[in-house]
Amino acid sequence: RCHHKTLKPCYMDEEAMKCRIKIEVNLPKCGHKKQVGCHEWFFEKNGIVCTETCSQFYNCKDKHKCEKICGRDDHAHFAEDCPVQVEFEIPKCKHPAHVKKVCGKPIPPVK
Repeated sequence: RCHHKTLKPCYMDEEAMKCRIKIEVNLPKCGHKKQVGCHEWFFEKNGIVCTETCSQFYNCKDKHKCEKICGRDDHAHFAEDCPVQVEFEIPKCKHPAHVKKVCGKPIPPVK
């Protein structure tokens, strides 16, 4: 029990009651702050998903910031996962290419 003071109907079992007071917490996996219901935090903590923009950086040459949603497990921060479009030089002649490439992908063949 959380000890928040709240009114409850006399017929409701106190043990079955869910505290709906909003509290601000630091999410354990990422450290972002989030407003959640008290009962949700104390009894359903593992089901809380962070909805903030990820605050990590890709491990690429330019250390681009991740722009995905933090609580989704469908992304990593390896260099090859960086989706940012970047300019590049043509390796053979060192001239700038007239197209961009995805940061985490190899240089495409240029004609």
